[in-house]
Amino acid sequence: MTPSPPTISINSLPAEILDYILFFAASGRHTGIVDKMLACKLWHASIVHQARLWNKVRLRFSVWREVVSRQKQAVEGCLARSNGSDLEVTLVIESSDLQEKYGPGWKYGYRTEEAKQSIAEIRGILDFLAGCSTSKEQREVPRWTFLAIQFLKGYAREWNEKVLTPFFSSHSFPRLRCVQFIDDCAPFDLSIASTPRLEEVDMGPCGFIRLDDIRRVKRLAFAAGPPKNLKGGAYTNLAQLSLTAPILCTSLEIPTVTHLEIYDVYGGPPALGLPSLPRLAHVSVVSCSRIFYDAIPLERYSTQRSLTAQYVRDAQNAQFYLRRDDTVASFSRFLLRCCAAIETLDLGRGFIEYREVKKAVRQLLNIRKLLVEGKEVSLDD
Repeated sequence: MTPSPPTISINSLPAEILDYILFFAASGRHTGIVDKMLACKLWHASIVHQARLWNKVRLRFSVWREVVSRQKQAVEGCLARSNGSDLEVTLVIESSDLQEKYGPGWKYGYRTEEAKQSIAEIRGILDFLAGCSTSKEQREVPRWTFLAIQFLKGYAREWNEKVLTPFFSSHSFPRLRCVQFIDDCAPFDLSIASTPRLEEVDMGPCGFIRLDDIRRVKRLAFAAGPPKNLKGGAYTNLAQLSLTAPILCTSLEIPTVTHLEIYDVYGGPPALGLPSLPRLAHVSVVSCSRIFYDAIPLERYSTQRSLTAQYVRDAQNAQFYLRRDDTVASFSRFLLRCCAAIETLDLGRGFIEYREVKKAVRQLLNIRKLLVEGKEVSLDD
């Protein structure tokens, strides 16, 4: 009879092992880590005293007073336990129009007193999160190094006019290194001033954001047209450019970019007006459309030496278009048309399984290294 393994008490884990486990169990919302505080006194004490478990702050913009009250308590707890460490802040913007959610018959309609008070309280929580207490004598520089803004579906202009615009115009963010805009951003202007250390900007589908200090930005991501201030050598250190179709920036030239990422996540008719990138060396393409590769004009980049191509599931019908003959033929034509100078080719596993794709790869005379999802394989396989 095989003896059962010895039982290990959760209290017997070495402190450094426990800290390591708890760090990876922490989530942006802190719900998971808060639940683990209830395991025992040891885990509670270990979690409370680890500042790096509390530096991710998620603030939800809501018109409900009960929700705002809980948000305030959560922010205060994170700031108290983060012990002065840098903060990663996520702002989740929901609709400020209750009629939009619950219909015109809802008794708390748009611009009710409750909604007005909630909007004012959210602005106060943001000021507190930025280092401003109720006393004007006690101010500190915002400790934010990461900022993500997620706009949920709905009416959000009031949040912009009464909270976001006045907040970002009255604070500087000297430690901020990364800004991300998630999902569909609301169509209004937003300016973030004084970000001298900003290195990474992901605009998402929104081109209405203005950033004053962009000289140190190394990675920029956007969809459709470029940001308004992307011109005249503004991005002198920009090395990585990430574009989501449709792409409309043929008049743009960025001589510093060496890495280009192209994403097709909607599977619609391709519109690919790519910019001029005279020093481009590596291209990564992720697509869910069977006709996308026929539309990519990569032959214009004579300096390109490596390519990564991945195929993803289509969000509409959850099927791999790669199984269709026209998709395989489109990709094979793309290899022969655009990749004659490629030296390193990294393909998704689905591509290399097709004889037509293998035949096209063998015709690329400059290929020195072939990879399948990052792992090198023989060119003769």
